[in-house]
Amino acid sequence: MKRKTYRKIKVPRGYLSLHNDCWKLHSEIVRRNEKGICFTCLIKHEWQDCDCGHFKHACMDFNRKNTHCQCKKCNNWLKGNLDLYALRLEAKYGFGIIQELEKEKWTTMEPTYDELLILKEKLTKELKKLQNA
Repeated sequence: MKRKTYRKIKVPRGYLSLHNDCWKLHSEIVRRNEKGICFTCLIKHEWQDCDCGHFKHACMDFNRKNTHCQCKKCNNWLKGNLDLYALRLEAKYGFGIIQELEKEKWTTMEPTYDELLILKEKLTKELKKLQNA
């Protein structure tokens, strides 16, 4: 039986480093805004000691409803503590948020290189405002 071959998707040069830059900015903004309080266990930490946890991954990386401050224990050791994360999402955003995020996961595309450039500029401005406040 012949093996299927898949076309490799060409990623523009510098895309991954631009994505990582945007992620670092987004992560810091989220952790600073939430003042280091873990979204799942509600324990306060220094924002620098926390992660920016996800409910859904991939194209949902920069969705503010999907990403929240999480302590290392909840995000890494407890694999996101997703049961409690889901309960907190519903408490904060209302019933149906889980379905909304799931639907968005399947209908949203990864950002293009140009979209990431625009996002990086926007996030940089937002972070400067936070740092000056």
